[in-house]
Order: sequence, then structure tokens, then C-alpha cells
Amino acid sequence: MSLRNQLNYLKKACFALLLIGAIFLVFSAFTSVSADKPVQWEYHVLLISNSSRSIQIQGRLNSLGQEGWEVVTVVPTEMANMSQVILKRRL
Repeated sequence: MSLRNQLNYLKKACFALLLIGAIFLVFSAFTSVSADKPVQWEYHVLLISNSSRSIQIQGRLNSLGQEGWEVVTVVPTEMANMSQVILKRRL
């Protein structure tokens, strides 16, 4: 490999590394959470009957998921045969 080819290869390699670094910096700027402003959440409690058909519950959860809600936990209630589904989404 001639010196000229080696220099061209080195230039391309440096350019590729710079490009990857720039993409990484842009991506990390958009995905990082600022220390000045903590993430704020909104919560939703869904009361479900344990005897409900799973397809009904799944449909309701899918609808809420499309609105940005995600399930945090499911808690049994003091009422017989009922549970609370706790959901959250970013404000």
C-alpha cells in the first residue's frame, strides 16, 4: 500500500470517527435528563374486577399505552375480587 493510499485511508477513518462522535453527542443531548429539572410523572389508578375477561383488560391497557401510560404495579384491594392497576406517564 502506497503512502498516498495510507493517508487517504487515515483521512477516511478519522472522518468516520468524527461523524460517529458527532452523532453520539447529538443523540445523548436529546436523551439525557437534565439535573436541573427532574422527571415529573402523572399517575392513573385503574380499578379492575379480577373476574373481568383478560381480553377486556388487555384492550383497556393497550388504549392507555397508546396515550403514553405504562403499568407500574397491580395491587389487590380490600374489596373482594378487585385490583388496582397503577399507571404512570411523563408530564
